[in-house]
Amino acid sequence: MPTDVVTVFLRHGTDVLLLERSEDVGSYPGDWGAVAGHAEGAPDAQASAEIEEETGLGDAVTFVRRGDPFEVIDPDHGTWVVHPFLFDADSRAVDTNWETASYEWVPPTELLRRDTVPDLWQSYDAVRPTIETVAGDDEHGSAYLSLRALDVLRDEAALAHVEDADWDAVAAVA
Repeated sequence: MPTDVVTVFLRHGTDVLLLERSEDVGSYPGDWGAVAGHAEGAPDAQASAEIEEETGLGDAVTFVRRGDPFEVIDPDHGTWVVHPFLFDADSRAVDTNWETASYEWVPPTELLRRDTVPDLWQSYDAVRPTIETVAGDDEHGSAYLSLRALDVLRDEAALAHVEDADWDAVAAVA
């Protein structure tokens, strides 16, 4: 039977929080991930609980979006159903727990260069800013939207570089 988990990206400015998993965790020690945990109830409530438990930020975050759940099949750990989330954090001052060996605030494209838990980029891809989310945002001002537009371009350029893709597509996004 698949195990439901939440993967929560905390964003501050243009960076996201990456957590290096400690040697004391049951899966993927030493790998980098986002705030995560088994969804023992409703994934929305579990996402908030994990933020508090793993970072101490609690009320210092704002929900941005939830991505569609997807399956990750791992021969060593079974099948995970990942529920991705994105929150904006008011602060970079986190208080991690025993599950985390270290943490860093990094551009999301760093996910493409690190040893991460399985399909961490797919989780981010499900919640990252897109042309459509930026264009449809009628809640934020121009400074916020300009950062999100640059996030879109940065992510597309990183993917084009990694996938050796057509740079004309990146130019079209710009």
